[in-house]
Amino acid sequence: MRQEVRSGKAICRSRRKIYARVSYFDSTGKERQLWRRAESRSEAKDLADDLAHSIKQFGTETFEHQLTLGDYLDKWLKSLKLTERTCSCYETVLRLYVRPMFGKKRIASIRPLDVQELIDSLSERGLLPTPFEERTSYFHAP
Repeated sequence: MRQEVRSGKAICRSRRKIYARVSYFDSTGKERQLWRRAESRSEAKDLADDLAHSIKQFGTETFEHQLTLGDYLDKWLKSLKLTERTCSCYETVLRLYVRPMFGKKRIASIRPLDVQELIDSLSERGLLPTPFEERTSYFHAP
């Protein structure tokens, strides 16, 4: 479903703060606004144009998503068609390694560098297979 973007413009607010504002209709049909702080009117205009373009291209869910990763993982695990043993393994890995770092964070606030920190941490503790082991594991019979 394409999102309708009503307007994107630079707004000057009190105390000389400048914002980019984009109005749009979310997936439920409710009118919403995005506000982002900018340093200048030209930066605000560019930011408003970028936000409007992102909404048109990718939809509004990335801006509206309020779920924490922990809540999302709970829903995701319930939606999978897995054996009990596989599901138990997934839950263990998530409980021990992912949830402590990201469980209470909103999905929208997790950045690629955060994920890289988790990967580096697991690698330093020897919890990730080396590339050689990873590649050769495909050749072993189950």
